[in-house]
Amino acid sequence: MIQQSFWEKIALRRRILLLFLVIVPTIIASEFMAEILPYKGSNPLEIAIIILFGILFGWISIGLWTAIAGFLLLVGNKEKLKAMRDESKSIMAETKVAVLMPIYCEKVERICAGIEAIYRSIEENGKLSFFDFFILSDSDSPDNQIEEEIGWANLCRKVNGIGKILYRIRRVRLKKKSGNIAEFCRRWAAYYKYLIVLDADSLMGGQTMIRLVEIMESNPSVGLVQTVPKALGASSLFSRIEQFSSHLLGSMFAAGIHYWQLGDGQYWGHNAIIRTEPFIKYCGLPKLSDRLPFGGEILSHDFVESALLRKSGYSVWLAYELEDSYEELPPTLLDELKRDRRWCQGNLQHLRLIFSKGLFIFNRFLFLNGVMAYGSAVLWGGFLVLTTLESLLHIFIVPNYFPQGLSLFPSWPVFHADWAALLFLFTLLVLLMPKLLGVLLVIWARELGKYGGLKNLLESVFLEILFSTLIAPIKALFHGLFILSAFLGKRVSWGKQIREGAEFSWKDGFYHFFPVTIIGMALGIGSYLLNPSSFWWLLPVIFSFLLSIPLAVLSSRISLGIKAKEKGIFTVPVESDPTPVIVALKKALNEKASYVRRGLSIYGFRSAVVDPLIHALHLACIGLSKCKKESREIKEWKHQLIERSLQNGPESLSSFEKKALLRDPYSLSLLHKKIWTADPPIWKLWVGDAER
Repeated sequence: MIQQSFWEKIALRRRILLLFLVIVPTIIASEFMAEILPYKGSNPLEIAIIILFGILFGWISIGLWTAIAGFLLLVGNKEKLKAMRDESKSIMAETKVAVLMPIYCEKVERICAGIEAIYRSIEENGKLSFFDFFILSDSDSPDNQIEEEIGWANLCRKVNGIGKILYRIRRVRLKKKSGNIAEFCRRWAAYYKYLIVLDADSLMGGQTMIRLVEIMESNPSVGLVQTVPKALGASSLFSRIEQFSSHLLGSMFAAGIHYWQLGDGQYWGHNAIIRTEPFIKYCGLPKLSDRLPFGGEILSHDFVESALLRKSGYSVWLAYELEDSYEELPPTLLDELKRDRRWCQGNLQHLRLIFSKGLFIFNRFLFLNGVMAYGSAVLWGGFLVLTTLESLLHIFIVPNYFPQGLSLFPSWPVFHADWAALLFLFTLLVLLMPKLLGVLLVIWARELGKYGGLKNLLESVFLEILFSTLIAPIKALFHGLFILSAFLGKRVSWGKQIREGAEFSWKDGFYHFFPVTIIGMALGIGSYLLNPSSFWWLLPVIFSFLLSIPLAVLSSRISLGIKAKEKGIFTVPVESDPTPVIVALKKALNEKASYVRRGLSIYGFRSAVVDPLIHALHLACIGLSKCKKESREIKEWKHQLIERSLQNGPESLSSFEKKALLRDPYSLSLLHKKIWTADPPIWKLWVGDAER
């Protein structure tokens, strides 16, 4: 068992070391920047440039020292404060674990295949009796709801999981994912000692999930253990590049994050185990007062929940040493930016939560770190604007050679371009060093074969650096726009997420990224005409903006991803050496037709009305207890819906009207009966072209 007071003392010493390692080089680099500038930081403009540079240099150096700490930790393997201790307590017979998968309009085949793979993996390890699975749907589409019910029923039949795999759909979608889990906690969580939270694209090996439970059993003071999900299932060129980066750097950065955080860790919202009792007691999320971006419902709830657990006296650990935990990535740059916009607005709320009463200092730092993930884009933009303005003023305004009055020694404003190049190369080294360490770690671990060999690994790293360098300014521009949009009070929709298999056309690329191209053209022409020297400094940014359309479109292509895979580029261990749970997932996905098996060849809402078997399944899912006394007006309205649908077919009903019928067993049964007993028959109107 890890004694809390013991690790807290070690964490304090480590964080003092990190502070020293970040502050000292930042001061040196900032002084170097001051010497580069014409007036040596003596005027307000140059002071602002130095401050921005210092903040940004300190920010990127935290990443460097995290990578170095992780590298040394993995190579030395001497960490004594792992979340998973060598000694572990067997799971008590009465212990029950709820595996939760919140979903919203996801692909039913992927949901069921993922649960099947996890279910069978736990079963093979002989611990299935401790686990129950819950599919918690927030889908607002009537078609999705019925397909989920069909998939769930067929999944239960396939793995003999009746009573072990359960499905629930919420009628009222409050607070999105956090509200979905909160409702489960209010209704059923009291029966379970632990919760393992997954996303719809999550995958975890059974042994890993069992070890998580054993960690919690051995350490009563631990409130949450977060695993490190590696990327899985990438097919487009963009997602394959991101997947490669995840595997090359993920373990190293995770080990480094653990080294600095210890029991003050973070929750990333999925692929983690939670102690149920303190989570229910202390992690209720209030609705913040005031308007966006700092008010409203808490969007990035996971960071807040881990901070509340720490506030209540429970530790939160990142189990970097646990393998066999996976997630999927957005397939295109556009999909990633849409996700980033949601995360950006959620993280901006943390600016307000930083000052919440009773939080630990390190949790406040983590909130600030989350803000900087997007706020750094604004700082980089400000730095570029100020340095460009400095160069323009140096050209168009006559220098003041005697700022202190007449003197025998004038002040000569000189810009040291060679020093600036040296500082730029040093900053570039700070950014690229983690990738070099990642390569060395692969070689040290003798895993070159899993990455396609040394030649393919080096080619993949070079192409990943090139691609990430090209899209970094594009991401930074959009992140800045997201922050501006949030401060203007624009709400972000939290809709259906695109997981994989999506491409977008040149037309879509032109629509979304043409403004970026215009900005690049204006920046290039303007800087070259006003100050050619600044043009060369801005060239990487200009080049990125000009290539934004082809970069976004071509990287979304699955065909290019397949070609890269065939050549061994961006090869990762989940492809070259898949674990049993990954193999089980692929097998289940190859059998995906088994999850949507049905009698008549119709889909969604239609099948619940027409197909007798699916109609009976849906009635069993909603239960006759759902019937309520209704007003005369409501009854008349539903009767009109039934008559209209009998005459004009299902397309005459809106989504809201379909959901109203699906929630009412009596009305749905009446509609089903009238369709099959009508004379002349009208069921073909509902079956549609599939049966005609």
